[in-house]
Amino acid sequence: MPVKTERIPLSFGMLMGLLLVLAIPASFGSEVGGVVAMDAIQPHVAVDHDGVIYVVFIHQGNICVSVSKGDGKHFSQPVIAIDVNGRARGGMQRGPRIGVDAQKHLTVTAPVTFDDAEYEKKYPTADLYLTTSDDGGKTWREPIRVNTIPKQAPEALHWMVVAPTGEAHVTWLDRRSRHGRGQDIYYTTVADGNVGENIQIGSTVCECCAPGLAVDGGGNPLVAFREGGDKESREIFVTGSADGGRSWHAATQINQGNSKEHGCPMSAPAVAVSPDGKQFAAAWKDVRTGEAKVYWSTSDRPRFFSDAPVHQTFRGEQNHPSIAIDASGTVWMAWEESQPGSQRIWLRSSAGEDTGRPISDPSEGWASFPVVACNAGRVAVVYETDKSGDSAVMFRSMASARE
Repeated sequence: MPVKTERIPLSFGMLMGLLLVLAIPASFGSEVGGVVAMDAIQPHVAVDHDGVIYVVFIHQGNICVSVSKGDGKHFSQPVIAIDVNGRARGGMQRGPRIGVDAQKHLTVTAPVTFDDAEYEKKYPTADLYLTTSDDGGKTWREPIRVNTIPKQAPEALHWMVVAPTGEAHVTWLDRRSRHGRGQDIYYTTVADGNVGENIQIGSTVCECCAPGLAVDGGGNPLVAFREGGDKESREIFVTGSADGGRSWHAATQINQGNSKEHGCPMSAPAVAVSPDGKQFAAAWKDVRTGEAKVYWSTSDRPRFFSDAPVHQTFRGEQNHPSIAIDASGTVWMAWEESQPGSQRIWLRSSAGEDTGRPISDPSEGWASFPVVACNAGRVAVVYETDKSGDSAVMFRSMASARE
């Protein structure tokens, strides 16, 4: 079985932030929204146990981090975590990731290249680099390469999660075992600046769909991926480890109906694990009904037995889900939902009768690639927007009702 720029004036950014706060419906209660950074794309977010919010993104061609020590009303100016001389590229989930451990140590990963010769090509081949910070993102160490065989991860698609104890778990698409077409999934951990053995945990996966990754409080990883190969329907699989990533159980299918995706949809499946390792959730996009919809599933074990669309009533084309589980066991999911001329970010939870609501505003422009994270009684969502060619990274934060 196959397993597989130019800076925008500050006054414009301040105006956007004001519009966002005013646009939040009163029924959203404690929700806060605003601009993290202008001229920025492909964000990812982490929240520490004190509620400090860390956002990483590509900003003016470098990998940068901004921090909010409150509830997300104000973020620091972007600090460069990985300096690529303004040449970093991204798009379609080819961006950086950020994680924070129980000691507030930060880790950032990103697909970049420092080889000048690569930039003479139309599509420079990146490698996967990792850097860390022990002072809340003010300064960053020299980046180290994660993929031990260089220039074998040309799609630059990966996911990274930091365990509470500090080790970074990383999974990515890699071609080192291939001579022709196709991609495989590799995995490793990084601790104290030391990159572990690169282990192949999946083969013949979707060529341009990033894997999803989650880690429980004990440091046990769970990886989701879309299979590849010449098939009429590429399905979603999950595999995991109960010993910190040293050994992996056989992959099992998540989606209960055929996805009907016979090519690469450029859409990563998402997985989440509760801190106690007793609850699991997954989300993905497929076209089983002929329309692009997001489905999700929850389970009390690292395999799944049912699924459902995020809406019982279809409201538009859906894609690029992100999923998280808070300390109370409530599942939170964000995704894109588009209709002609507009695309917004939606959020829903597994609590009560919640069926989802939009959290981005049409005034922001086209909203894409959300990432959700939970900690310290807060739910944080970041996403990118495009308005008449001007890009920005946006933020939403709200209280987790059950914490």
